[in-house]
Amino acid sequence: MQGPSQELAIGDRAPDFVLPGPDNKFYQFYERTRGRPQILFFYPGKNSDAWSQVENLARCFNEFEKLGVDIFGVNLDTVKNNKKLKLPFFVWSDINKKITEHYLRAAGIALEYKKTINIFLLDANQRVLDIKTGLEESVPASILKFYDELPPYQEPILMSANAPVLLMPNLLDPRMCEDLITLWKEGEHEESKVTSVVGDKEVTRKHTKVKKRRDFRIMDPGLQKVLQQTIGRRIAPELEKVFHFGGFRFDRFVVVCYDSERGDYFRVHRDNLSPSTADRAFALTLNLNVEEYTGGELVFPEYGPHKYQPKSGGGIVFSCSLLHEALPVTQGRRFALLTFFRTLNNQQK
Repeated sequence: MQGPSQELAIGDRAPDFVLPGPDNKFYQFYERTRGRPQILFFYPGKNSDAWSQVENLARCFNEFEKLGVDIFGVNLDTVKNNKKLKLPFFVWSDINKKITEHYLRAAGIALEYKKTINIFLLDANQRVLDIKTGLEESVPASILKFYDELPPYQEPILMSANAPVLLMPNLLDPRMCEDLITLWKEGEHEESKVTSVVGDKEVTRKHTKVKKRRDFRIMDPGLQKVLQQTIGRRIAPELEKVFHFGGFRFDRFVVVCYDSERGDYFRVHRDNLSPSTADRAFALTLNLNVEEYTGGELVFPEYGPHKYQPKSGGGIVFSCSLLHEALPVTQGRRFALLTFFRTLNNQQK
């Protein structure tokens, strides 16, 4: 199984940058965002073959505004020339090509400065949803259609309580999810165990009153590396941003199966109460096949009765100190990838 061939792919957060705007003042990309989906495009400048493509985007500006989508441009022209542009969206000047080259190389795009435009479709958290190159006249319409049909991350609700958890989409693509499920089906899985302190000793044992499921532990170093690199680069920036938690090491990766025919479950528990698990800081549950089962949601009873269920390929990250439960699967089989983020040293905990 292979991860994305490029450093910037669907699910990755677009890198931040600081460049001069049309008024010759420096502006930070993340500071300009307003909590809405964004289009970030790169093009050579007005005196290039790509200019007509930029104008096509500009003609659709009001329609993008109606959808709540912001548009930002980066070109290789001077600030003086950008000041003369009559565009309805903000444009940075990247005269030294540093940011443009970084983005295009990271996305695996050929550095064709004079002929084309490269567009990154982002969600409200600057995560890549899609990448388009070589804009044709019909592409603005296709981008409008893309955002118009994009389902909301969640319908707005009035919140009075919620668990302090982090929900993240697109941590793994559908092919990788399918490959992990296949590993479980074709590999040697075993009844899952729990680790707890009994008396004055740490014991690892089967304990069906607490947990019932079957696990496949990933031992292949190559696959471990792929998962660490793919998941790590997408989760690490969010852990830093949301929880101010930086620097961790991965625990083991386990593909688990909760089977409705067996009545599988994992009762309420915490993940860091034994000596060997005390340095677990955060847990990750990454769902692999949400469309194929019912039930199996996570609940955090200390913070209300709400049920949490990321979509396939998405995950939920939470502190290992939180009491939580995996509810029984009522129909089908639930597959998920589990791991923990351990602190680098005891001082961090």
